[in-house]
Amino acid sequence: MLRGERTLPADIVEDERRSGARRACQGISPEIVVAVYRAVIGILRDEFMDSASRTGASVDAMLDGIRRLWVLTDHFSSTLVAARYEVDLSDAREAEQRKVSFVRLALDPTSDPHDVVAACVRHGLRADGAYWLVRAAARSESIAAVQAALKPAHPIDGFGGVLVSDYGTVEGILPTRPREPTGTDVAVAVAGPVGPVDFARAASESRRALRTARQFGLTGLHDRDSLGILVSISEDHELSELLRRRYVDPVRRGSTISEDIFETVDAYLDRHSIPHAAAKLFIHVNTVRYRLRSSPS
Repeated sequence: MLRGERTLPADIVEDERRSGARRACQGISPEIVVAVYRAVIGILRDEFMDSASRTGASVDAMLDGIRRLWVLTDHFSSTLVAARYEVDLSDAREAEQRKVSFVRLALDPTSDPHDVVAACVRHGLRADGAYWLVRAAARSESIAAVQAALKPAHPIDGFGGVLVSDYGTVEGILPTRPREPTGTDVAVAVAGPVGPVDFARAASESRRALRTARQFGLTGLHDRDSLGILVSISEDHELSELLRRRYVDPVRRGSTISEDIFETVDAYLDRHSIPHAAAKLFIHVNTVRYRLRSSPS
């Protein structure tokens, strides 16, 4: 480039890429590497000016040479930093994949308990520790926002939690029970605290709780106790039909309660789905929620 070429030779570019990758693996920041490059170019600049002065080079020639030195520095730096970021991106992807694999192993009921405990220890959990299993979803909040809201403010015993996203939901393991979510459309289900050998059972419980909360249009923080019989109703259609005959039908026959409310309850019990009830009655989902809250208990 000192001879006027616009790009670096391919072999030099490749060498700089390898150098950038090596520096990344050594943990040297791009800022430090670029600073060293500029310091070296500064030395070359001073030597160049001394040599040019001794040979009687013109001022314009000296300025042009210095400009080319700095252009060379920028090209070297850009190539090296790009290689560094490629390594960082690859490392981040591998770390995310390891995290996903760990969560899947830990929450899989078919996993060997010894494998689960060993994996937990590798990821900073204690074999005798107690943790919370969490599953969350939101209609409008981004997955990243939900994850950020669930993360504890400070790690406990060095473990800050591990969360992964899967088809619009967030699932994972936390060192403490999460706080009530601030988003108005975020539903969070928890189970625990349990040890690593019980992760799969607790994960199943949190999944059932979240499914129930979403079917009933509930937001906020929920667990098996707070949802109570709603979990059974959402999963057992025979039970929901029994409750309809036992409580809704007798009241309906002699009640002055709005017919709209009973129609809404009936529509909801068909599929245990607020969106289904709204579509069936040609009303907004918020209207369904309001009527369900207004229905007799």
